[in-house]
Amino acid sequence: MTARALYLMHGGWISLERSLLTAGIGKGEWILVPIPMALVDTADGFVLFDTGMNCDGIHDPEGMWGERARTIRPRLVPEDDVRVRLGELGVGLDEIHLVVNSHLHWDHCGGNRLFRHCPVVVQKPELAFARAPSGFVGGGYMRNHFDLPLGYEPIEGDQDLAPGVRVITTQGHTPGHQSLLVRLPSGARVVLCADAAYTYDTLRQHLLSDNVWDRTETERSLKRLRALMDDGATVIPGHEPRLWEQLGPPPVRFV
Repeated sequence: MTARALYLMHGGWISLERSLLTAGIGKGEWILVPIPMALVDTADGFVLFDTGMNCDGIHDPEGMWGERARTIRPRLVPEDDVRVRLGELGVGLDEIHLVVNSHLHWDHCGGNRLFRHCPVVVQKPELAFARAPSGFVGGGYMRNHFDLPLGYEPIEGDQDLAPGVRVITTQGHTPGHQSLLVRLPSGARVVLCADAAYTYDTLRQHLLSDNVWDRTETERSLKRLRALMDDGATVIPGHEPRLWEQLGPPPVRFV
């Protein structure tokens, strides 16, 4: 079976040093990168992949994001809230059947608090690490974003979640990072790989970031993504600066 459609939504921007994405290249060069979110329409209901940033931080950045708001600077408007983006597609919060988090860093789970009515799927090692983070990537976990009375559904490994929707493990950036593979009626396969590959250069030129939990696991996951690309799948990176130039203005629809 296939999903009915996939919509890639815009959740704002963050300003950061390019070197954070490309293993030291571009120190001192500040760039804007997008925060995409995705909605999948399936026969079982709507599946939301990542929930973007918490737009309450627009008025109190350091209160919401702490010191990280200084080094990685959000560029948000109220319309970037996941509620607004879903509304633009005619979908209400209560229509979301399932939320899937690629991982639990602050820019991927900022809207989790809004989805207490449905399961939130996350890899078991990711949830455990988020609750006791360590190392360089540990700074991306903010308890006020994910440590909430939500219906987390910890899973382990690859798993089918809905018709045409499958999570695949792509750990490395974090211990439990996962990507979403969507099969569409046209025969197309789209992989939303989030931070398993920040940019198209990460995928094509092997430009790894130093912002990883385990470099060997990151390289293994990149090989998996490249194999899917070689087999005809479209892989969409997590923070490609030219994403909307490449795909067109959001929301982008895949069928």
